Amino acid sequence: MYPYRIFNKHFSKKNIKNVFEKDIRNKPSIGIDGININAFEKKLDTEMEIINRKVLNQTYNFSFYKEKLISKGRDKFPRVISIPTVRDKIVLKSIFNTLSDIFSSPFHY
Repeated sequence: MYPYRIFNKHFSKKNIKNVFEKDIRNKPSIGIDGININAFEKKLDTEMEIINRKVLNQTYNFSFYKEKLISKGRDKFPRVISIPTVRDKIVLKSIFNTLSDIFSSPFHY
């Protein structure tokens, strides 16, 4: 299958919803936009439409990450945790799935 077809398949509304339900729903971290999983899920259809349209039109822009410092103990530098928004998590996972399908295929075009 051609890479652009794999890409389009992974960014269909159906697959976007599957990524949310399978991979994102159980990750409760909140990004810089302040939207949690429950609030996102209430407007899931609208969000799927936005992701699909913007990615396929090449107008999708990632949000800045929320950064959190985690103390590693006395006399150690803190660890920086970067947290994407729920929407960005979906897009990142879909990109990962697309690349995995393209490069695991024995036929590369």
